[in-house]
Amino acid sequence: MAGTNKALVCFWLAMLLALSSEDVGVSDASCIPAVSLGCLKDSGCRKTCLSDDEANTSWKCRDFFCICCK
Repeated sequence: MAGTNKALVCFWLAMLLALSSEDVGVSDASCIPAVSLGCLKDSGCRKTCLSDDEANTSWKCRDFFCICCK
């Protein structure tokens, strides 16, 4: 149980770090977090956005988290 809690804490700290780091070229207001992990910094995430908003068509990589941007 302690290992699971530690993993969750590490995950959320990494998520906060990734979302608070440098810009991806668009304002944060037009981006939503995505579930996809494992991209390399400055690379594109090659998938379609899982969103009802058809304007969200471009995935960007911020550190190692993919985010969906308009």
